[in-house]
Parts: sequence; C-alpha cells; structure tokens
Amino acid sequence: MDCAKHAVPGGYHGDDYNYSGALLESHSDVRLDSNSADTKPQDDKKLMKPPSSFTPELQTESAQVSYRFRCPAPGGFQCSSTGLVFVVDQEAELLYRTVQWDESLLQSAGKKPAGPLFNIQCPEAAVCELHLPHCETEDALQVKGLLSVVHITDDGLSILEPQEITDTHVAVKVPHLSAFGLVWDFIKRFVNITLPVEGQVLLFLRPPDEEHQVLDVLPYQFTAVYKKGVNKEIGVQ
Repeated sequence: MDCAKHAVPGGYHGDDYNYSGALLESHSDVRLDSNSADTKPQDDKKLMKPPSSFTPELQTESAQVSYRFRCPAPGGFQCSSTGLVFVVDQEAELLYRTVQWDESLLQSAGKKPAGPLFNIQCPEAAVCELHLPHCETEDALQVKGLLSVVHITDDGLSILEPQEITDTHVAVKVPHLSAFGLVWDFIKRFVNITLPVEGQVLLFLRPPDEEHQVLDVLPYQFTAVYKKGVNKEIGVQ
C-alpha cells in the first residue's frame, strides 16, 4: 500500500470533534508495533492541496452513533464532525465510531487519553495514513515524546510513534484498522502540567440540589455526540 503519493500537508483545521462511549475490551501486553519502526518523515512528494472536507452520514443503533462515508477517489479526506483525516489509496468506504477507553490498559503503558478512541473499519483496506486532531499549544509540542497514538486490537495495545505532528493533527501510518486514539505520556504530561491546551469549553450548570450546584466544564474537542450523552446524564435538554 503506497500512501506517499496521497499524503496531505500539515496545518489544516477540523470543524468539530466528538466523544462518545461504548466498551472496547482488550487485555494484553503492550508492545511497539513493528509497522511503526520507520517513523521518520519521508521526503516523498506530497499533494499541495489540503484534504477534502466531508460531512459523514450518521447512523444510530442502541444509542451508539457511528459515521459512514465513501471516499470517491485516492487522497486525503477530513471529517467535519470528528476532525479525523483519512488518507486512502483508492476509492473506499469508511465506517467509524468512538468507543470507551480502557484506562487500566493505558496505565500499564504509562499513557493517558489525549482525545477520543476511534474504532475504524474500511472493507477495502485502503486507509494507509490517519491524522488524529490534538489540542496542544506550540510550547507543548516542543516536548519530545509527549504525544503518540495507540492501536488497540484483540491482541492488545501497540504504540505508534507519530510520522508527523502539525499544529492541529498527529499523523501515523496505518498497519491495519481497528481502534486508534491519541495519548499523552503520563510522566511528560505531569512534568509539564502547567502547559495549557488550546480550544473552547462548554459549560453545563446542573440543576441545583439542597446543598450545592455543580458546573461541568467540557473541552470543545470532546463535544458533538458526547454532548448528547452529557445532556441526558445531567438533565439538560
């Protein structure tokens, strides 16, 4: 699968990101994926145009929202709902949804979630590169090894080192599809705890009880579908 001729340039911006929940079970040892050994950016020719933006078809089943889109040709395509960028080497159908992190699995690798976990399927196996949105500032991106991508399968968890980190996304080569998510190195994030993140927040004031009121503060990166779940939980229409 030759992804080089379909690579997309950095510096693009997504519109709106989401976060939702459904249990993903995977309990195994952490390993470095052999497909991520060559992580240095290549000097291959890249497309000069940014990825094409698309609005996915939404499907809801048992309160779980999933996304569907058919890439009409090879190239880069950015989801307007999640900020994900898919680079494909042929016409292909994308099926993806957010699933619940297993934080105990991440702890064994010294990682913490830095965004949603996406379960991605492509029957044609055409996805060769994936770009996940981040909300780090320029200063935070100077911390080497702060961000990486985890790839979770039935065999366990693999750490994919970024092929490239732009001001908005973390790009990785895709060995094969299953669940992918952006993570922080726990120690490096703790040491740099004062570094801010960029973005907006949504404020939800819960109905008052007899003793106090609770104000929920949600990063804007995690809204869309996740916001619906929070509204239901805290009683907001």
